[in-house]
Amino acid sequence: MPIPPLDSLLGLSSLLAFQDVLLLMVESPNGDLDLAAASGAVASAPPMPVRVLSQPPVLDPRGSTARSAVVCLTSYGCEFAMKGRRLDSDFVWVVHNSSSNVREGGNLRLDSRVVLFFQKGDTFFFDELYSLGKGNAAARSSPLGRWSSEEGFDSDTHSYIWTRRSDLTGMTLRYATLAWKGLIETKTASDGKAATSQGMFRDILEDLRAMLGFSVETIIPEDKQWGIQVGLPGTSDEQAVS
Repeated sequence: MPIPPLDSLLGLSSLLAFQDVLLLMVESPNGDLDLAAASGAVASAPPMPVRVLSQPPVLDPRGSTARSAVVCLTSYGCEFAMKGRRLDSDFVWVVHNSSSNVREGGNLRLDSRVVLFFQKGDTFFFDELYSLGKGNAAARSSPLGRWSSEEGFDSDTHSYIWTRRSDLTGMTLRYATLAWKGLIETKTASDGKAATSQGMFRDILEDLRAMLGFSVETIIPEDKQWGIQVGLPGTSDEQAVS
């Protein structure tokens, strides 16, 4: 499996905001880890910290806000590290596009920072991968940039991640509300479940919906009130909150 030149990660770091690189060197039973290539990657590391790991990374218990890029050096290592793991924004995952389980989307989120790379000739191409989350498991991808030894890293995409992911078509936003005089009015349908709303707050939500493309489901709380804590330890409704 090809290994992206670590110089190319300098360009990715400006788009995905990571400060160091973790090389995940987990060898498969078939021995597909090219140790010579991996050693060469470390030797040609860019001017940012680089560490080598033999196990998938874990979050810093001290709550560090510095994000790391995890570069998987084998397909087996990618699948081993990502299996059953929620791929949120804690790490940037840089994986080869042959890693079959990454595109399934089940572990991807809107804030996932997963980069698929592939090589054509002397050029490496990078795409970012994410999904709209639960109920919208299909992965979405978009080009991030490309790197070659002659041209370096080049990107035509927007540098701000939420501009790149501003199309939320297919996502349903569940909007829980109660009437607030002068700001929002609510109506419950005859089935007692479906609800509609109108007013200033709803107008703002509709403006956002028109810009971003999501759908809206309005919900009125069954108890018609806010602020009551449920699921208190030691009470019969302890399991009410998940």
